[in-house]
Amino acid sequence: MPNHVAMDCALELVRKYGIRAEDITEVIIHVTHGTIGRSYYAKPFIIRDFPHGDAIFSYPYTVATALLHGSVGLANFTEEAIRDPRVNAITANTKLEELPESEGLGLMGVKLTVKMKNGKEYSESGTPHREWTTRPTPKEEIVAKFWHQVDFSQTVSRKNAKKIIDLINHLEEVENVNQLIELLIVRK
Repeated sequence: MPNHVAMDCALELVRKYGIRAEDITEVIIHVTHGTIGRSYYAKPFIIRDFPHGDAIFSYPYTVATALLHGSVGLANFTEEAIRDPRVNAITANTKLEELPESEGLGLMGVKLTVKMKNGKEYSESGTPHREWTTRPTPKEEIVAKFWHQVDFSQTVSRKNAKKIIDLINHLEEVENVNQLIELLIVRK
């Protein structure tokens, strides 16, 4: 998703500089030339009838939640989290600006600038990660993300989740993929 670049920039700024949300005066999300008006990510954050959709497809929201929490996960996209006044205080002070064509960030690149109460400004730039074809995500990260999903959703038991991981680790030996599907079905 295009907003992953902006989230990564925000998380890197928090990591590098220990940014605290209450010290932020303004956030500027610089997007590549021609993005504003053509991308549903690059628009002011407004909560409408489908808050989850409004948040997940919003540069301002995803950047604000990353700056506030220092991480982004499923819990940041619940209606309660989306309506958090602290997140909305940041989105209210977030601007979207287009970079000049000469900036060289390519399609869907982002430059994030965070202005602080003490007058300091921090910036980070990023481009979409295309190296996943040559440098895939490490298995440990994928498994950690899976456990995050299991723990958050609480729809698959931990026992079944362990079986799912085992089956996937030995997928070529699985005679019938229905074994995997059965573990994913929520029984009431």
